Amino acid sequence: MEDMHLRFWHKILDMVTEKDLSSYSVLDLGCNQGGFLRYLYGQRPFKNGIGVDLARQSVEVANQRKGSLPFIMRQPLRRKNLRTTLI
Repeated sequence: MEDMHLRFWHKILDMVTEKDLSSYSVLDLGCNQGGFLRYLYGQRPFKNGIGVDLARQSVEVANQRKGSLPFIMRQPLRRKNLRTTLI
């Protein structure tokens, strides 16, 4: 499935004006199985990455596929009485 996304990832990467990401941390909300973070790291290595996805199984696959890459893949924190809004 990730191969189907490559052309879109190329377009997204073309929009990133910063060429050297080595000192940056990257957050991928809705990371699914971590394909974009792995792709981005392969094209423009960055300091570390955090991938967040609601689907437990996707996060498990992402963690298996990341190998030794400097990523943390997880589900969002769930706390009682914590209200958040993404805008």
